[in-house]
Amino acid sequence: MKKKTGLALLVLAAVLIALAVTTHKRLDIRESQYPTMAQAREDQAIQHGWLPEFLPPSATDIRERHDLDTNAVILRFHFPVNETGFWNGACQPVDLDQAGRPDLRPDGQPDGRLTASASWWPQDLFPEPGASPAYDFLACPASPGTGPPRLLLAIDPRASLALAWSAAKRP
Repeated sequence: MKKKTGLALLVLAAVLIALAVTTHKRLDIRESQYPTMAQAREDQAIQHGWLPEFLPPSATDIRERHDLDTNAVILRFHFPVNETGFWNGACQPVDLDQAGRPDLRPDGQPDGRLTASASWWPQDLFPEPGASPAYDFLACPASPGTGPPRLLLAIDPRASLALAWSAAKRP
């Protein structure tokens, strides 16, 4: 009888540990949505490091999702068509093959925790081999003009849509 009770307790402990690990992983992901840039500033999203400073003041429908463990972030926002080029001075164009994928961990291993469950994140960001990209890609350093890229930007000027992501740890 003691063996069965001990085994049952061991199985229960294993289940509880597995549940705690998977729940912890989900709790490390945070998502926010702001109708306007003013509301994002009010919530201190820039000060917390989840939104870049160069977003235009007129940005709307801002959605961001970040991982507290890795500091990886993905975000999407719309901007007025007359503000195409808001990134000038902050970002430089890069080729598609230089635009790191948003679903990779800093060590280069796949990690879809940020993108897979974000219904607002496009699944067709990177085209099939041989197809033309729908987006213009840019690399944006941590501080304009210096440092390695902190964010990668994908711009669709026809839809006035911007996507940004980083898989690198921030200090």
